Amino acid sequence: MKLVTGRQVTGALALAAGLLLASESWAQVRSYTCTWLRVGQPFTLAVDGAGTRIAGSLAIFGDNARTLEDKGHYVIQLQLAKGFVVFRWPQQGGASAVGFFNETGQLQGGYQRAAQCRAS
Repeated sequence: MKLVTGRQVTGALALAAGLLLASESWAQVRSYTCTWLRVGQPFTLAVDGAGTRIAGSLAIFGDNARTLEDKGHYVIQLQLAKGFVVFRWPQQGGASAVGFFNETGQLQGGYQRAAQCRAS
């Protein structure tokens, strides 16, 4: 896996970082079991109308996040001391992207295939 920067990270990921808003309520909780492809560490995501609850290795960035639905994907933004992380994964499960942004919203890097998530 190679670190990518700038234009290499999907436009939807960068756009979602600037437009992240609380989404409408969903009828049920959707759960995902994910694994970081580079290091093999697991984490889980549970999505409902209140946002996304995070457990495991992704939780180092936060344990709750507002959630946006974007073209068949979910997108969450997690605040860091000097910027934020945006994580985007398919609603049906699959390869997930992550982007790292500085405090002014400029993309600093990321991975197109950071994790693999499976709907559970």
